[in-house]
Amino acid sequence: MTTTSPAHVSSIHESVLRPMLLCFSDCTLDKTRQSSVKKRLADIETAVQTGRAKLRPCLVLPNNHENATEYQKREICLMATFDDTPISQLPSMMRHFVTPVETGSLDWDIATFESDKRLGTNPQWKPKEGAKSQWVISYIYEVDEANLGCWRGGYHLNIEQQTRLLDICTSKRARWLERAENPAFRVKMLNSILEYAKNPRCEDTDLASFFFPSRITILEPGQSCASVASCATYQTYGSRRRPTGLRRQSTKFNISPIKENFSPTKENYPSSAVPKQLSRVGGARRCVDSTRSFVDITRGVGNIPLRA
Repeated sequence: MTTTSPAHVSSIHESVLRPMLLCFSDCTLDKTRQSSVKKRLADIETAVQTGRAKLRPCLVLPNNHENATEYQKREICLMATFDDTPISQLPSMMRHFVTPVETGSLDWDIATFESDKRLGTNPQWKPKEGAKSQWVISYIYEVDEANLGCWRGGYHLNIEQQTRLLDICTSKRARWLERAENPAFRVKMLNSILEYAKNPRCEDTDLASFFFPSRITILEPGQSCASVASCATYQTYGSRRRPTGLRRQSTKFNISPIKENFSPTKENYPSSAVPKQLSRVGGARRCVDSTRSFVDITRGVGNIPLRA
């Protein structure tokens, strides 16, 4: 059984980041970035299920599945205002996929789009209070039908506008995948989305700060850990085991940048650069690697004789 009812507007708790991250499932990523995308999609799903994701409108496409009455998924295109953020300030990947919805006003970025690159709803879309814009993220993906709710206004698309939406989605996706064959382009696009998630102007900033790690460095092609390494200072405090006379020292350690879903890497020092000292244990003299000694932890204090 199939249905020919036109696309209509429903509500859904969703993140504007999800359709953009789903784009990367259509192209090849290295294991690190692939793991990062999967982790973020899982975080968004958790936010949706726990009600933390924002309630927003979406265009629900006709259910043409062969077993429409039994199939529990629906295809949607998410809608967003981006809090009236100018399109020039959206991440480049988002700029590629957004399509404006006619609101009766030209006092926003819709004026930069040709008339056949815009969408019109029936009745004409009325923006939320205080907003001028309304966008459709022209990327089709499936959601659970149970997650869809009603949206005010009874908005829907006629057949002409529905066909235009499908054509726009198809062409935008094809152009993006063609460009995404370049690895540097894929990295740039992913970085733009993750950086946007931390931007105060992002509608999902609260969700991003709750689920997404705040200190993440995605390495550019050819970039090494050493080129972006940072230095943190830690304080070491007195201990009962510390020999008398030792004062509190400030010790610097090199901290590797956080790669996606990987713990900081260990620094490997050449054996020739590791000082060694002699200690007496059980009457025998032996060589002790100072990297395992208390002295190395409090470097700058000097060589301190340790007693067994």
